[in-house]
Amino acid sequence: MVDNSVLVALPVAASCVLRDFQTRFLYPFHFARRCTKEALAALRLETFSARDCQPRPLWEAVEARHLYKDELLDHVVRFLFGGGETCCGYVKIADAAANSWFAQAEVTIGDQAMAVRSVPGGRIELFLSPQGVGVLSLALMPGHNSLLLEDAVEFNYRLAQFRRRPVGRLRKRHPQDDPMTWDKMSPDDRSAMLSAPPDDAPLAQRLGVPGGSFTLAELVAHLVEPLGKLGLRVDQSELSVHTIARFDAKADFGDDTAHTRLAPFLSALAQVEEPGHSGMPPGKLGVPDAILNRRHWAAVGLLGSAHLIADQGDKEFDEQKMAVVRDKYFIPFLVALLQRLALNRGIEEAGKLLSSATPKVPESLVVLRDDLLRFAIEGHFTQVSSRHALHRFYLLAREGLDVPCAWDEVRRAIADLEARFSAQRQSQIAQGIARNIRMVARVQSIAEVVEIFIVSVYAAHLWDMFAKGNEFLETHLLPDWRPWIIHGGVIAFALLGGLITLLLVRPWRHEDQSD
Repeated sequence: MVDNSVLVALPVAASCVLRDFQTRFLYPFHFARRCTKEALAALRLETFSARDCQPRPLWEAVEARHLYKDELLDHVVRFLFGGGETCCGYVKIADAAANSWFAQAEVTIGDQAMAVRSVPGGRIELFLSPQGVGVLSLALMPGHNSLLLEDAVEFNYRLAQFRRRPVGRLRKRHPQDDPMTWDKMSPDDRSAMLSAPPDDAPLAQRLGVPGGSFTLAELVAHLVEPLGKLGLRVDQSELSVHTIARFDAKADFGDDTAHTRLAPFLSALAQVEEPGHSGMPPGKLGVPDAILNRRHWAAVGLLGSAHLIADQGDKEFDEQKMAVVRDKYFIPFLVALLQRLALNRGIEEAGKLLSSATPKVPESLVVLRDDLLRFAIEGHFTQVSSRHALHRFYLLAREGLDVPCAWDEVRRAIADLEARFSAQRQSQIAQGIARNIRMVARVQSIAEVVEIFIVSVYAAHLWDMFAKGNEFLETHLLPDWRPWIIHGGVIAFALLGGLITLLLVRPWRHEDQSD
């Protein structure tokens, strides 16, 4: 954040004039994986009413602009704009709708109302990744030049934040706001002009209506509402930004004086901070930054990227540079942002699996690991352009968004989960084997007891067969002792046969083996 006193006290305006200021306000979100086609189909059903009151498609599938593809590697272009199942989806709000929403719109900055315009050619766009993450981009700019640095910082802060107060509220001017214009209108025109709708009216009654007001939070919620059935979820309480601030030719970012004076301003833009914050010391940023050349200085924080550019004296080139940095350098930042969103989602899902006790956890882990593999192949690019300046900014964006750290963390989390569930599976298998061994031992013991009983019966039966009708026993034994000898022999042979079998079989050994 930048202290007003720092920005005002430093004589930047005397040496470096802020000539232009444009910002892409970015709304990152999550939705169901591999549902890009379904998401695009739901968006194409949305309509708006033009001046002729005829419903027209709100979202248009258009060809990506040349600057989006310029000097990008082929596989990156295919991923972003290829249109296949493994590619991102790209649609854009109809220009007529965007014009009606932001024409003559203004936001209050401090005590003054500042005009807000939709950036020509930028408009409102939506990028949907097959990894189930998306980014909505709204390109806006102040309606006048010669902007003070603190006003530029507050412009971003007021429009980007959703929950802090005061939230920036955009309002479309009403003819009654200008007494001279109102007086020049005919009575019929005045009577036909509707009064300004209240702030709590439904958004459809306020959006694009003279006197109607809305916040960017309301607008983006309305635009992504069709994705609600696809598990739409947002985990960020404010918008991210991609900002470009253009200075005149006197700004030289290689000069130590300009570097010291403009560093707090660049830091505030990259971190979407309010101008009243104490901010970083002069010359310090607190976020990763790089001077891509003496006329281009970039910084990236977790909430966005900011570019300071300066004119070089070539009028035609200077007028084109704003659009080049706004669009061409946006793509490397977009790729890095999609990567961070996908990795944060992977870490979150890994955490849910860790605390889950459902039997489908191993299957979910396999799906998560497969999604990580797909992400590594389809979206985790180490290089997006063969042009060194773009490549340097891409590396800067990945560093500022902590993509490499998130990549290592999610891989480590999944590896740890796999190790944990592998140990659990091995423990379960071992327990199952132990149960099976105990069951087999028990069945074996029962079978051997039955064997002992059978041998005992056969031994007794053998003695009975031997003793009955034996002439020797009948001759030498007294008649009174013969029944006792025969019956006693049956018992004795039964016990002897069972004992011998018991000693041979030893059924108690299975208990030691099962343990």
